[in-house]
Parts: sequence; C-alpha cells; structure tokens
Amino acid sequence: MGREGANIPASPEAEEVLHTRGVLVLPDFVADAGGVICAAVEHAGGTASQAFTVIEERIRTNTDQMLDASAETGQPPPVVAQHLAQLRVKVAMNYRWLGG
Repeated sequence: MGREGANIPASPEAEEVLHTRGVLVLPDFVADAGGVICAAVEHAGGTASQAFTVIEERIRTNTDQMLDASAETGQPPPVVAQHLAQLRVKVAMNYRWLGG
C-alpha cells in the first residue's frame, strides 16, 4: 500500500498504472486529514483526546467508504475519493444555501 505525500498527489496516469498493478494508494486528502479534523474539534471546544478519537473515526470511516466504493466500481481509490469529496461539498453548499 502506498500513500501520496502531503500536497504531492500522483498524476491521474500514475494512479491508473498503480491501480492496474494492484498497488493501493490512499489520496493525501484522505490519509492526511488529521490536522483539519483536529482544528475543527478544537474550534468547537473539544479536547486533544476528543480530537484524536474523532480523527481516528473519520479517517477510518472515509477510508472504508472509499475502498468499498472502489471495489464496487473498479475505479482507483483516488478517483472514488475525489467523487465522494465533491458530493460532500455539494451537500454542504446546499445546506448552507438553505440556511442550515
């Protein structure tokens, strides 16, 4: 299993080659999300212990969802992760637009 470097993603062509060779690559924005999650928990008044719990749960859940969808569709995990992220942004934008 490989992991992209923070802020240094592989090209789509490289992702496809790795996928066809059976190399599992986790996109950096999934694997390295701990800092953003920690900041959100701290901003909401959470403790460091709570932040670590949320980080583990969110990264595990997001990774599981990405890998399940990749297995179902045959698409490389980074492609699936990008799609899932775009869907979440659209939902969040609609929520904000509706005054949620």
